Amino acid sequence: MDAGIARREIAPTFTASSLAERLEHGGFHRCDVPLPFELPPADDQDFLRTQDLHRAKEIIFEPESDRLTGFRIRSNEDTQRLRRILDGCQREAARFIRNALPEYAGAIEPFRTCFHVAEEATRCLRVTSRHDLLHVDALHQSGGRRLLRLFVNLNPVDPRIWATSDTLAKVLPAELANSGLYDSIPSRFPQRLGQKMLRFLKSERQILDPYDHFMLEFTRSLKHSDIFQERSPRKIWRFLPGEAWLAFTDTLVHADLRGRWILDHLFLLPRTACLHPELAPATILETLRSQRTRSAA
Repeated sequence: MDAGIARREIAPTFTASSLAERLEHGGFHRCDVPLPFELPPADDQDFLRTQDLHRAKEIIFEPESDRLTGFRIRSNEDTQRLRRILDGCQREAARFIRNALPEYAGAIEPFRTCFHVAEEATRCLRVTSRHDLLHVDALHQSGGRRLLRLFVNLNPVDPRIWATSDTLAKVLPAELANSGLYDSIPSRFPQRLGQKMLRFLKSERQILDPYDHFMLEFTRSLKHSDIFQERSPRKIWRFLPGEAWLAFTDTLVHADLRGRWILDHLFLLPRTACLHPELAPATILETLRSQRTRSAA
């Protein structure tokens, strides 16, 4: 059944410095078992697994605003319990990140915690919303900050199946021409850098940074490219029940192939706080912009 699935490898122990280096270069890190942070008690995990989605792809908790969305409301008591559980998970994840990556401790920002309820392998979604296609993550509100994600498999039985491929630094130059976005770098991103774009999302006015606009368009193009999806190298990973892993998913090309009941903590990190800001996607775009401007001159 799991033919072709990479067996679990014992991850070496990394110092805080080497862990940050590895992540920024597009690697990922499997957390030691037992995990270095607390998970919800068993009864709370059971409660999470009973939740249903409502007009959403996942349940989302935003710690800054205390906003909870994406779930089917059953009672006020259940809503408050769900908020309490996800808030506690987010606080534990933030504590772990700041301890494991002290280089980022003063700058990294918890953005949201998601709980992925649906089985990835059987979801019926439009192409741009699918997670099982190779892609890099993009966000409407990143403003060029790095996207660091901590995943936890809360499925009591089944593994999370994940695919990884190349890094953005390799994929972006190669795929820009195929995406049809090459000529849009000077107009949409660099020349308007520092300005803001207005987009209507879900009937709400939202300011969209030019960097975010470009990256959203680029990752959509990767998902729509049959050639990219078919020919890209990939390695398949199994994350067993109770396992956790960590990656900059704006750099590591990846896909969520199978599994459900995944906790997903997203953190934002300014480029200036990175050990290698030259590896940040926004910096790579700026470099490509400069190269194209020089070649056109």
